[in-house]
Amino acid sequence: MEKIKLVIADDEAECRREFTCCSDMYDVREVENSNNLVAELEKLYAEGFKPDIVLLDIWCPPNNTPPDQEQREQRARKSLHDLTAQLEKTRKAVQEAWIPRGFDILRELRSKWSDSNELPVAMYSKRGHFLATSKNLEDVEKLEAHWILKHDENEYFEYVQDCIKRIVTAHEHSTKMQRQISRTLNIAVVAIFASIVCLGLLVAPNNSAPMLRFIGVSIFSVLLTFGINKLLHWRLNI
Repeated sequence: MEKIKLVIADDEAECRREFTCCSDMYDVREVENSNNLVAELEKLYAEGFKPDIVLLDIWCPPNNTPPDQEQREQRARKSLHDLTAQLEKTRKAVQEAWIPRGFDILRELRSKWSDSNELPVAMYSKRGHFLATSKNLEDVEKLEAHWILKHDENEYFEYVQDCIKRIVTAHEHSTKMQRQISRTLNIAVVAIFASIVCLGLLVAPNNSAPMLRFIGVSIFSVLLTFGINKLLHWRLNI
């Protein structure tokens, strides 16, 4: 398998090291300061390195580092640790009151409608993604569902409507493209079948009965065309 070309922009060296240690899987370029990411990407593109994906950390130190930056980071890390502990307490309290059935229902939906373009699903919750376990989040991604955040304020509903519109439009476009590719493949397969039949009739022994020769060539053409059709659909995942 070809290595994934990856650019990671993260000020934490241990997070970058997780990928640089997997040199058999990733061709990694590191950006320590996310503020320099655009310039670094332009330089990489100029050198002929086009990344397959960019991992972009959200929180990073300011450009003008204050004198007490170390103390600020210590306070932030402690607060994040407290937040993690509080989230665990909150998760237990929520689980005592409600059941996260949405994740189970998503699996049931995908067992009946495995094609996400046929039935797009979005997990609609205020804080469900914060309280979900890593397994829940992984399942949502694997089952090709989306996230849309609820909000108490009515003004926020415009964002929800925009999200729904984008999701539906994207899936409609994907479905349309799949149909066009499938239609083109079917036409190509018919052309291949006709070509094989004609070629087979030309190269088949002339001393054989015409009807038997035609039947033999047709059977061979059907089997070969069927195999080509399956191979093309498998390669294109349609």
